[in-house]
Amino acid sequence: MKIFRLDQDITIFCTRATSYPEGIQGAHEALHSKIPFTPERLYFGISHPVRDGSIGYWAGAAELQAGDLAYLQAEKFNVRKGSYVFIDVQNYINNPTTLRNAFEKLLTHPSLDPQGACVEWYQGVNDVKCMVRLQD
Repeated sequence: MKIFRLDQDITIFCTRATSYPEGIQGAHEALHSKIPFTPERLYFGISHPVRDGSIGYWAGAAELQAGDLAYLQAEKFNVRKGSYVFIDVQNYINNPTTLRNAFEKLLTHPSLDPQGACVEWYQGVNDVKCMVRLQD
């Protein structure tokens, strides 16, 4: 595990999965039907517990320029600036369980932000930075 410092908040526009983990792929497909993929845009997956005790999952994208996604009537999530513990996962598409394994390891860190979420920051098509925010 390594530490990464995010220097500014990133607001993402999200599509919620209908279920977790089964609905993850569908959430990303729904997102990309509204926001066509471009390598310049930042893409994320967010998961965290919700009120009923289950895990919620959202696929999201950041704006390229302020207001370019304002036309979407989508949920928003703020990836908060701060320190994150992370594991880079390469070529996850060929072995999707590597993401789950990475988060299981990250969630053992003793200084996690209790209000944090599991964040997948997609690095191109095949790689993901799995990260969880640390307490300030």
